[in-house]
Amino acid sequence: MSSFEITGTAINLHWSECIDLSNIDFSKHHEVINEVPETYGIYIFWRQYGEKHECLYIGKSTNLRTRIKTQLNARGLIEHVKNAKRGKKFLSYAELAMHPNCNFDDYLDKVETFFISEALSQGHALYNQQKTKFYGNPIVSHGDDYPNIFENTMYMPNK
Repeated sequence: MSSFEITGTAINLHWSECIDLSNIDFSKHHEVINEVPETYGIYIFWRQYGEKHECLYIGKSTNLRTRIKTQLNARGLIEHVKNAKRGKKFLSYAELAMHPNCNFDDYLDKVETFFISEALSQGHALYNQQKTKFYGNPIVSHGDDYPNIFENTMYMPNK
């Protein structure tokens, strides 16, 4: 068993119950938004089909309620969500909780970038273009004896 040393501040994400988008009328004000906190956080539009999940959009905001309200009215994004392959569509969001002296903007950006790179490395069809340009090296494993411990293709950031 290998181990690694944790050297940084813990980044805590407190996820709320996911929102089923099949019951949302996208042409009206969304009452469900009143429950979303006005705080720093991450949000994900995604779909579930069987036991599988696929991210459709990953974003961040310094005010989750305002940003999600805007996104629910973004025609291009909503069309992408509606037209995604089979499965039920959801919206999930998490509040960012850290030590008060931390730079929330910096960590929020890092979490979003990490989630996007993870989703892309797993082949998710993300709609958003921000941060979808990956600067790094793909590590592609070949061969019949490849141990299925990792994904066949992973991405190593060059930062």
